[in-house]
Amino acid sequence: MGLANTVIDHPDEYWSLVNQHPLVFVLFVSEYCEACLGANKRFENIAANHTESVKSMVLDTRQTPKIEALGDIGTPTLMVYQNGKEAGKFLGIGFPEDQEEYLAGIFAHFVNGAPLPELPAYLLL
Repeated sequence: MGLANTVIDHPDEYWSLVNQHPLVFVLFVSEYCEACLGANKRFENIAANHTESVKSMVLDTRQTPKIEALGDIGTPTLMVYQNGKEAGKFLGIGFPEDQEEYLAGIFAHFVNGAPLPELPAYLLL
C-alpha cells in the first residue's frame, strides 16, 4: 500500500484514495504550524513500518482543497479510515518530542489491535 506525499486537486480524489484501501492514514500539515514542523518526517518513519497493511498520505493544507465532510480541522490532524469509513480523527498529535511515540501507538492500535494511546495531557481540553 505504501506512503505518499500527495497533492490532490479535488475532494473526489481524496475520497477515491480513501476508498481504494482497507486502512488509510492521512496526516494534514501546514508549513505555518509550529507543531507540524517535522511531523511529516516522524509520520513517515512510523508509516514506513506498515506499508504492507496501511496506505499513508501526508497532505499540505495549502495545496489541498477544503474537504467539507471533514469540517474545520486544524493542523496537524490525523484521519484514519477503515474500509472507507472514518475510524479516527486526531486533532493534534502532540508536541514534536512526543509525536513519534503517539503516532506509533495510533498505528499499533489500528494495525494490531493494541490499546489506543492516551492523549498527551496538554491535548485534553
